Amino acid sequence: MKFKCTFQGRSGWLFSISFTLLLVGAELTLAQGPTVEQAMKIRPRQPAIDCDTPAAGELASCKIEKSSKRFQVPGYVVYDGTDRILRQFFDTNDDGSLDQWSYFKDGVEVYRDIDSNYDKRADQYRWLGTAGTRWGLDRDQDGAIDQWKMISAEEAAEEVFQAVQNRDVDRFALLLPSQKEIDALQLGPVMNEVLEENFKNLASRFKQACAGQDQIAAKSRWIHFGSSRPSLVPRGQSGIEKDLVVYDHASAVFQTGEQYGQLSLGTIVRIGDNWRITEMPQVVEQESVVSNGGLFYPSENSSPLLATAAEPTDSQEMSNLFGDFDKVEKALGEATSPADINRLEKERAEVLLQLAVNSEGEDRLNWIRQMADTLSGSYQAERFDDGLDVLAENMKRLKSEGVDVEEDYPRWRIINARFSKAITDGNSKERNTANDVFMEDLETFVDQFPQSDFSAEAMLQLALYSEVSDQDGSGKAIEWYRKIQKQFADTTAGQRAAGAITRLSAQGKPIAFVGRDVRGRPFDLKSARGKIVVIHYWETWCDACIEGFEELERLRSKYGSKLLVVGANLDSDKEKLQQFLTQNRTLSWTQLNAPGGVEQSPLAIQLGVTTLPMNLLVDARGNLVESNVPVEELDREIQRLIKQSGMAAGPNQKIRN
Repeated sequence: MKFKCTFQGRSGWLFSISFTLLLVGAELTLAQGPTVEQAMKIRPRQPAIDCDTPAAGELASCKIEKSSKRFQVPGYVVYDGTDRILRQFFDTNDDGSLDQWSYFKDGVEVYRDIDSNYDKRADQYRWLGTAGTRWGLDRDQDGAIDQWKMISAEEAAEEVFQAVQNRDVDRFALLLPSQKEIDALQLGPVMNEVLEENFKNLASRFKQACAGQDQIAAKSRWIHFGSSRPSLVPRGQSGIEKDLVVYDHASAVFQTGEQYGQLSLGTIVRIGDNWRITEMPQVVEQESVVSNGGLFYPSENSSPLLATAAEPTDSQEMSNLFGDFDKVEKALGEATSPADINRLEKERAEVLLQLAVNSEGEDRLNWIRQMADTLSGSYQAERFDDGLDVLAENMKRLKSEGVDVEEDYPRWRIINARFSKAITDGNSKERNTANDVFMEDLETFVDQFPQSDFSAEAMLQLALYSEVSDQDGSGKAIEWYRKIQKQFADTTAGQRAAGAITRLSAQGKPIAFVGRDVRGRPFDLKSARGKIVVIHYWETWCDACIEGFEELERLRSKYGSKLLVVGANLDSDKEKLQQFLTQNRTLSWTQLNAPGGVEQSPLAIQLGVTTLPMNLLVDARGNLVESNVPVEELDREIQRLIKQSGMAAGPNQKIRN
């Protein structure tokens, strides 16, 4: 059953003044070379971008330089008085006009305007770094987002809150699934009919819902996403034809004055890199029954959501705790002295502990995870040296008070934070010791929490360590991979483990490898029989990967038609990859791409690639020779294969012993 929702679009020329400044800035940048003052007049096209902007009196300490000096891309970079980047304006295709405008917060890029079709007008907007993951498209280039290419569940929830707050039906409509996305979900006739009913007269119903509530006002503030972990709806349940990831009772917490409220979002569903809304949002009133949510897992009771989730015990006590948390967060943002930061970190940890004690179910888990994240993060950032000790002590307190908690996540954060800090701060001997302790901690974690989702990651780390150390010919690594494959068979970790077993067990045997190049054309390793093949796994962020390009090009020239080099790129950002390939046209060998990095890319999963760079060497018969050859050793190994096989030398090559 197919159906469609149609909404009237936003009026044109939104942010037209900012747009003019952006174009004027672009012309000044390339034609004349702008001053700092001119460059800082260029503004983000989207509103409310939290980026660093020096006051007028601070501009004299700032400087602007050509970006080609540092980034090998035409354009300009603005630095503050401490040499932190404030702005980056790039001409990525070297056509004389800017096409990428980047804005920074605390030295981290948080937002980017992009002119992807190079017509001197921005048509894409990306939030990056600490600002989140949103990626919006603006097809008519009027400054208003027409479609979300990427948005997380938390960001979608905030967008719904702001849509309700501003009575903005167009903003809400952007979060609904398209017909193409609905078809891709393969929900089956029953759920398709449910969604069709949910979407009937949605625009007018949304306006009525906004007009009928008074809790979310102009002065209201978004606080946080009110749900914890998502649910996996397996194929076959409710008639759906493939696995589905959902938040079945999603919500958002907001504050108006001294009062806290909750916006029920109902069931939201993941579709690729996006989360989509499937129901009308509902502001939760005291003693009211929530009517949305539970499309797949209905709640067993019909109590008000605000009473059962956000405030399961005493409403006023939870409201006070929310207020305390907000105050300490604000104070931490303004604190500068170590003593004040230390005191406030302890206060925040105590408030988070009490929020966990006074919550239930998923909300309790959410607060415990937030406590683990903040304390371990502050420890790693060297803001709170006692962070891990306080976290461990708080977990003991929860258990002593009879609170039912899952301990795996806090323990996982402690292990990784301690290791990360030791590696960052220690000398070579201390780093070696830290690595040994880390492996011991991971083994202990797997023993204590065998069913934890993090145990799969722990075992992957142990397998990788065994593989790299190669103490027994990868036998221990294969043993770990087999445990993962058995225990987490239906997960990505299980698939990665199966691929790694194939790679490590296939030495001297034929190996299968398939993919598609950057133009979408298929590649099959079988088609390369008769040639020696090097498969080079890489990403654009990986300096060590890129450093090997020169040697790979030299080998191609040296061995001619006897050698085939295949790049296996795992970048998720195809535009960034294409820009890199355009700027590095000497990369003339075949480049495959499947997004997802080593964790998710099909190119990586099929052979269990766990680290970058990685070079696989395949002989002319299609047999795997070695699964991780350092690039500087490839020449010697290729010569050995040519000599063994009796191949003729390349056009400029004589084989030497």
